[in-house]
Amino acid sequence: MSTRDVIEGYWKHLVAGDFGAALEMFTDDGSYTISGNTPVSKEYTPKTALFGEFMEAVGPLFANGLPAFTTTDIIVEGNRGVILANGVCEGTYGTYDQRLCLYITVENGQVSKLIEFGDSLQIETALMGGRLTRKDGSTVG
Repeated sequence: MSTRDVIEGYWKHLVAGDFGAALEMFTDDGSYTISGNTPVSKEYTPKTALFGEFMEAVGPLFANGLPAFTTTDIIVEGNRGVILANGVCEGTYGTYDQRLCLYITVENGQVSKLIEFGDSLQIETALMGGRLTRKDGSTVG
């Protein structure tokens, strides 16, 4: 399977809401990192942690349903690729409207590393109920 096939296959599962099939595409020592400073931002590894710790941390955040994803672009070079997309759903505390950049490394026909770059504020406010207070006292979230 080519790098593009693996990345597009992973994305197809994720867009369909089949997290189990998407995570099955990882190598045994694969890692999934959520960037930022939220309570769920960290590296989850190995593959068993993706099904355990990762799903336990992230799953409840989408109790109202998974995001509907729109793909902007998929760029592949060598054994790496980037998915640019947008995901929207109704979070517990507001609309979750996330622009995503997924940086993916493929080894031997499987995902070995994925780093998710997104807006931490969307996670904190729409999914976790946090609020950002600005210097002028106005709030976001």
